[in-house]
Amino acid sequence: MLLRLLQRIPTLRLLMAYLTGLLASGLDGRLAASSLAFSLWFYLLYGYLEQRLRTNWPVRWLPGMTVICIWMAFGYLAGTIAWRQSEFPEAQSGLNQSNIDKHPALLSSPLCLRALAAIDDDPVEKKRTWQLCLTIRQSNPDGWVGKKLMIYLAKDSLSATLRCGDRIVFTATPEPLKQPPDTARFNYARWLRVKGICASAYVRKGAWRFVAPPSRWDLKARASRIRSMLVAAFRQSGLSGDGLALVSAMSFGARDELSKELKNEFAVTGITHILSVSGLHVAVIYALLKVLLFFLGFSATSRKLREAVIILLLWFFAFVTGLSPSVNRSALMFTLLAVGTILGRGSQTLNTVLFSAFVLLLINPLYLYDVGFQLSYCAVLGIVVIYPRVKRLWRPAFKPVNYIWEMACLSVVAQLVTTPLTIGYFGQFPNYFLVSNLVAVPLSGWVIYASAGYLMVSGVPGVSLVAAWCLKTCTQLFLDFVDAMSRLPYAVSQGLELHPEQVVLLYVMLLAVFGWLFLKQRRSLIYGMAGLFCFQLSWLFHQIG
Repeated sequence: MLLRLLQRIPTLRLLMAYLTGLLASGLDGRLAASSLAFSLWFYLLYGYLEQRLRTNWPVRWLPGMTVICIWMAFGYLAGTIAWRQSEFPEAQSGLNQSNIDKHPALLSSPLCLRALAAIDDDPVEKKRTWQLCLTIRQSNPDGWVGKKLMIYLAKDSLSATLRCGDRIVFTATPEPLKQPPDTARFNYARWLRVKGICASAYVRKGAWRFVAPPSRWDLKARASRIRSMLVAAFRQSGLSGDGLALVSAMSFGARDELSKELKNEFAVTGITHILSVSGLHVAVIYALLKVLLFFLGFSATSRKLREAVIILLLWFFAFVTGLSPSVNRSALMFTLLAVGTILGRGSQTLNTVLFSAFVLLLINPLYLYDVGFQLSYCAVLGIVVIYPRVKRLWRPAFKPVNYIWEMACLSVVAQLVTTPLTIGYFGQFPNYFLVSNLVAVPLSGWVIYASAGYLMVSGVPGVSLVAAWCLKTCTQLFLDFVDAMSRLPYAVSQGLELHPEQVVLLYVMLLAVFGWLFLKQRRSLIYGMAGLFCFQLSWLFHQIG
């Protein structure tokens, strides 16, 4: 079964080898050297045997093993480099004279780090400070150059004007990342390291100054400005408070204005995924663009041009939303499908999903440890592999009933394949997820379409008022539904706990049940029982320990 799967999905072989190297990047460094040594021996052995055997059939696997070992070594090196980038640097002494000449203010404070940095994202407002993510451009000591730092600026009139891309000079005492007491279940410090952040610091008033705005070639800053303009357009429609926060989060991934109460309501009802710009949103944008560009669909050449225009607009949308892993995954998948259409070649959906994961992990190996990346790909793989088979279990003739059945199957499958991760990370389970998703997913589609419609006609007198009313109505309906669902008794089960090995064993059991029920593999039942036995041993071990 595994061999047939590897033959049908060629990306899986390279992805498994690369993932093995990434997962081992925190272990012994000899794995990379061993993989490269094995790849060299396999290549030499193949070259020797190919010239001396009548056929190369008995040694056909040697070139493949050579490639796999190389990708394992590459995965290990990529993961090691990425983790080192987010390590807290060792203290260094000595001043860089060129930095002093360019920025004399670096010498005006006795604090240990004096640096010139660029702001990576728009500042996040806290109760008494502004939270900024910075990339160090110049520093004293030099060991901080290229590092990412989370700093907290004391609130004043000047700090409130900072934006993404601005450059500042500051002095502070960075501290290694620590786990806050209110996030005992979720490893917040590790999450920051996955984002590339290596330390945090508090910057007092007068310990920093503005240096320059972003350059004209700073595309990320330009995207941030565009996102702010679009959010301001929503504000002009009359939206405010939770309504504005919801529309901004769903449309452009701007989640800074979401209140803790609203985030908790979405978590309790099991529809937090709607707050993140993901595959659902990109699919809606893709469908909307195809409708708007209908005039390019009357010939083969114009249809290819339409797909190329859609690709460009999708990536522009992804860039404006901040290039989150879920948006990247969706945009890349639709890009691959569109390229297949342009070239007149079909593609296997599962292979396309895995190829998109492979490309994203090549770009940023630490995506593998991002919660959103893991949940996103688990949900998509479940929908691609399991959902079609579950949907075929019953085929109602009445279309409304069939629609409800398909939506229910989609919600159950997506929740099923992501539950081990959500319990492992957050320790809770939404009991009414099925009802919530059956209503919330269509409502979210209305909100997205209403948001896009309002932005397109916002400058048209009269029509913009109607569009604004539709947007506010859809948003309020959504918020009222979420509030009502979150207030139901027993809406969420809390205090659940799964250790990492238990999460893996649950996925082993899930795959075994899938193989037994749908693929009729009797051997899968044995694997499932073995996984259950190991899960019980793990539970007893943690209970006794």
